[in-house]
Amino acid sequence: METIKTSTTSQVGKYLARSMFMIFLGAFFYFIYYVFFMHTLYVDAENNCQIDITPSTHYKNSNIIKAIEIVKANDSEYYNKLCDYVSAVDDESCGGMVPGYIVLGCAHGGDKIGIRMKKNASLNELASTVVHEVCHFEQGHNRKPEDYLGDLNEMNRNNENECYAEGDAFFNKVENREGDDVRVSPVRLSPYTSN
Repeated sequence: METIKTSTTSQVGKYLARSMFMIFLGAFFYFIYYVFFMHTLYVDAENNCQIDITPSTHYKNSNIIKAIEIVKANDSEYYNKLCDYVSAVDDESCGGMVPGYIVLGCAHGGDKIGIRMKKNASLNELASTVVHEVCHFEQGHNRKPEDYLGDLNEMNRNNENECYAEGDAFFNKVENREGDDVRVSPVRLSPYTSN
């Protein structure tokens, strides 16, 4: 009888050891997956810039990084503002896609930019949307209490038009630099313009 108990005990011990090893291995791979594939951290230590990019079915993290680098290469002022105001990019800040938009961006307070984009969106369109949303952060940063008085719809129209102009100016600047090899974007008008 004694030998049966010993062999059963050793089998249970082996089973527990294997189970613990498998749990540890699973936790290790989940950690690796989470750190390297779920969240991406854009870091530019030289400019003290750190932006967390959460995974999404609406964009590739690598495209967000490329868009940030396009902003950095083409407009240092907006890049510095981006680094100052934005700590994260996600797709939870935005609702669904709006008809007619290739890239939809949202800046709903806090320090996050929401991005949703169609598959045919270019990196320049994505970068110009980032500039547009950073413009809204700049508006909020420079806003005084009296700016909130008066017609809210009129204020929103003016705010959007200002940021569409900034985003479109950036887009045109980048498109003209890159030459004919870039897909031409359709005209992107503010929903507040009369055209």
